[in-house]
Amino acid sequence: METDSGRASAPQPRVLGPPDRPGGETVEGTVRGVQMQHYENGSIWNFLVERYGEAGERVLLVPVEIRSSLGAQGALRDGDWVKAKGRMRSGTLQVKRLENLTTGATVGARKMSKAEWVALIVVIGLILGGILYGVLSSLSEPSFPPGP
Repeated sequence: METDSGRASAPQPRVLGPPDRPGGETVEGTVRGVQMQHYENGSIWNFLVERYGEAGERVLLVPVEIRSSLGAQGALRDGDWVKAKGRMRSGTLQVKRLENLTTGATVGARKMSKAEWVALIVVIGLILGGILYGVLSSLSEPSFPPGP
């Protein structure tokens, strides 16, 4: 790209790739500045994805965030090459998962396993069953007048 003075201007940092769904964006590049914060109700990973052109100029710089209420899975380090899809909100790409192309791992918010879902359903079923038993027991007890 040339300016009016005939000099080449550096490309502006941008998000690469077409949206994978309405409002979605895809970025691919090198991870920088990984920070993970743990809270009572989950964790947040923050980092930048950047890419440089052939002449060494930065052509991509996108802040990325992964939020999880169950914790995160996978490994992510400075210098890893990643591909992330998500939604841009307030200048930050919010993703649930991304591909770490350096390690081949999927990194992101941890999901509940099938065993955890089954255990949760069993516990809820036991609680509801106890409540139902108590209600039905109180309705089926005969009410006798008090004795002499």
